[in-house]
Amino acid sequence: MPWGDVLRAQMARPPGSSPGLLSRLSGVPQATIVNWLEGRVARPRRWEDLVRVGDAMRLGRDEVDELLAAARHPPVVELARSADAAGRALPR
Repeated sequence: MPWGDVLRAQMARPPGSSPGLLSRLSGVPQATIVNWLEGRVARPRRWEDLVRVGDAMRLGRDEVDELLAAARHPPVVELARSADAAGRALPR
């Protein structure tokens, strides 16, 4: 399933989210979220933006991992290890 469809399905879960609301809650530009949903972006470069959007939707780690996998990024636990090694923190 294309990763934009995975995001769309997660956004449709109660209580539901719109690109504008996700933008306000996550700090990811609304135009970016719309581009993701419309399939204009084959693979987001910034996994951090996906984690921020997942956090804004209050997704569990498995759901965030599903979104990351659909976008061909490693799961949160691997990203956390990489971020720790680089001296960065995961966004939350």
